[in-house]
Amino acid sequence: MSVVLATWLAAAPQPAPDGSGLDAESRTVVVTATRTAHEKNDAPIATDVYDRQTIEDTGAENAMEVLEETPGVQISRGVGGAGVLLQGLDPKYTLILVDGQRVSGRIGGTIDLSRIPADDIERIEIVRGPGSVLYGADSLAGTINIITRRAAKPWEAEAHSAYGSFNTVDLTGRVGHRRDRYAGSFSAGVHNTDGWDADPSNESTTGPSSRQFEASTSQRFTSKGMFALDGWAQYLQRTTRGVDALGTGAVFDRVNRSETITANVTPSASWDDGAFRFTASYSLFRDQFFNDQRGSDALDDSQDTFDHIAQGTATLTQQIERHVVTAGADGQFEFLSANRIDPGNVGRQRYAVFVQDEWMPLEALSILPGVRLDYDSLFGLYPTPRIAVMARPNAKWRLRASYGRGYRAPTFREMYLRFTNAGVGYQVRGNPSLQPETSWSTHVSAQYFPWRWVSISVAAFDHRLQDTIVVDTVDDSDDALTLFGYDNIGNAESRGVESSASVQWGPMTLDGSYTFTHARDLDSGRRLPGRARHRGTVGARLHRRAWGTTLRIRSAITGARTFYVDENDDDVLEPLDSAPFATLDVRLAQTFTRYVEAYFGVDNILDAGNATDNPLVPRSYYGGITVRY
Repeated sequence: MSVVLATWLAAAPQPAPDGSGLDAESRTVVVTATRTAHEKNDAPIATDVYDRQTIEDTGAENAMEVLEETPGVQISRGVGGAGVLLQGLDPKYTLILVDGQRVSGRIGGTIDLSRIPADDIERIEIVRGPGSVLYGADSLAGTINIITRRAAKPWEAEAHSAYGSFNTVDLTGRVGHRRDRYAGSFSAGVHNTDGWDADPSNESTTGPSSRQFEASTSQRFTSKGMFALDGWAQYLQRTTRGVDALGTGAVFDRVNRSETITANVTPSASWDDGAFRFTASYSLFRDQFFNDQRGSDALDDSQDTFDHIAQGTATLTQQIERHVVTAGADGQFEFLSANRIDPGNVGRQRYAVFVQDEWMPLEALSILPGVRLDYDSLFGLYPTPRIAVMARPNAKWRLRASYGRGYRAPTFREMYLRFTNAGVGYQVRGNPSLQPETSWSTHVSAQYFPWRWVSISVAAFDHRLQDTIVVDTVDDSDDALTLFGYDNIGNAESRGVESSASVQWGPMTLDGSYTFTHARDLDSGRRLPGRARHRGTVGARLHRRAWGTTLRIRSAITGARTFYVDENDDDVLEPLDSAPFATLDVRLAQTFTRYVEAYFGVDNILDAGNATDNPLVPRSYYGGITVRY
């Protein structure tokens, strides 16, 4: 089979390979980093993968829980939900994709990964470093591609139930069928929790209550020859409730109700040395926000936001001797309607062409030059080149290096937001004159496999950001209200080292990682807030196939993080370091017969977290049963 035909087969979501351990991991096919298929350990650009088995082992109920103990990944929890910091850069610099198409619904620059259910995920691919050469705006720190599940057996069914602390209930079901030239599946789930409070001394709540329902379907049709048609659609509704208490004594009951409709369809064709794919997708994110002041209606607030993204991507891949050339065109149309932006309805179009040449002058050497040219209807042309190299001196070593440009266009909220919070005493106004942020990034890594059962990797990264968008004081002359706005006045850098190791010995797998990050504002010389300079993970997995028993232990250790607060009410922000902390999770699963698995787990055994700078869910217990056929 040609490289390109394998590319086409892998580009559509496929079941994870059978087996376990490093051999199975190396056979995992990844596609996000280059839009071409490679076995994980031979991909020219390093890619981390969570396959279906790993997702099930974690006991995660959503994408955020899958990623929260990933080496080099820091979860950021804020007003926009749970996002990821990659290589010391904010969530707004990481592009989130589902089946290769961008996700709508950023709030405060963050795509809330906790609203993406784990039961509908086949695998997650994490690519660090700029991916704008293939995917356009927002992919400066990295790209996370969430690939949805497809039917893998003639008949399959799954029912999952869990109950845990804080009256947390998770119920999901899935059925699938695969035969001849058709594969289809349907799934649905409900997820409820009462929330939690780390500081019961005041009216505020730390973790909101949440009610979520989602339903999805995937369909795949193939012909006897070269053609295939894939489709996927999902509806999701989520409501969260919390309480906010201000220093002025005002108390607010807060409700967020969001709905997401997502659909994509992909016709494709393949031949001996080439493949063509076209994906059309549409995503609607509706967010309704209600803030009700107790005992008064003076500061009540109601917001309704509609965020639409329609995208079409055509990709042609052709193998020509030692070259695999990938070329494509991309069109994106985004429309936002909200009562907190001025004007209330705004839109943009983005058009792009890209080309990449995967050249193997030697069997042990791959060179990938590529370039993308984006046209944004609001900002004009932006080129984003990248060059990557991978060398395989022998079976034990993989050496990689890449250098490229990324960019992030300002969001509609940064350009057009209008918001007044009289209770706290400030106003926020957008800046329609903003320009995109850009970066030049370097990534160098080495993987070493001294034995079949041992893997060691080390990577160094360096990001240089220009025209960084920051919030700055525009006018503080009014004693009643201070006016804040956005401006391109920042330059920043983030550099560091990521290392990890994994050892498999019979039924036992041990792994660990250490990440050092140095991120600072080049204009002020200050560290970027909320980043841990030091972070590590350690884990162990024991799987006794003969017993049907799986024990998983995971821990993450996070060093001190710097924040900036005005402790003296003198309008000067002073640095404040938060305390280091560690989390520890344990999950035990036992299989009965072929189809039934019972499990029990404890998350955050050390009860880390607080109500201010570290809002982690307190120690919690859960258990449940999963039936698979």
